[in-house]
Amino acid sequence: MMKELHESSIINLLQSQGMQQAVGRVCSKSLQEEMSLIGFIPYHRSIDLSESDIIPININSDFVFSPYRIRLKDIKNTFPITHQVSIVKGRKYLVERTLTTYITEKINKTHLSKYFENQTHSWADAVLRSATSNKIPENSLSKNDQGLLEFTANNDDLEFRRNTGEHIWVYNDFLCLCTFINKVTGLPSYAVFPPEDTIRILSDKDDEESELLF
Repeated sequence: MMKELHESSIINLLQSQGMQQAVGRVCSKSLQEEMSLIGFIPYHRSIDLSESDIIPININSDFVFSPYRIRLKDIKNTFPITHQVSIVKGRKYLVERTLTTYITEKINKTHLSKYFENQTHSWADAVLRSATSNKIPENSLSKNDQGLLEFTANNDDLEFRRNTGEHIWVYNDFLCLCTFINKVTGLPSYAVFPPEDTIRILSDKDDEESELLF
């Protein structure tokens, strides 16, 4: 039984299939409720959150959120709510306004804004100097043959997208946002779990398709 739960966890399905969407029924070992998976919350492990911050958070007052952002209890930063996560392993991205990464968040905001406006070699070099001063690895941010800035994802990085819009987030970890009907109040409740503890409830058809992927 534990092996079956492990194999149908969001993190295991992501590793075996390369992509997961925030849809469908799930359950958790931490909260014995059938829930709906409604979002992924990307963050950068060891920078944005510590192990003690990582759930289960299963009380509504532990966080506040809008359709697009969420703030966890006692944590100053807000985080995006996304709907698709994919494995990228070294993919290159042009540094644009529609890209957010743990690297670009550490760069001088004025330099980055000027680069977005002009995309000149001088502002690209200013961004690179800012990256160097913030101890960002040289292989993470560089100029391509056209002089444009490129971000190279690490092997453990993941790409996150929403159902609408072109924005992309690249981080190395995430949490799963779920909702369920509270049996006491009859009202919707929300819970957040790590992907290792978010288990898809697969139908017979899903089970057959999963077997074909292994």
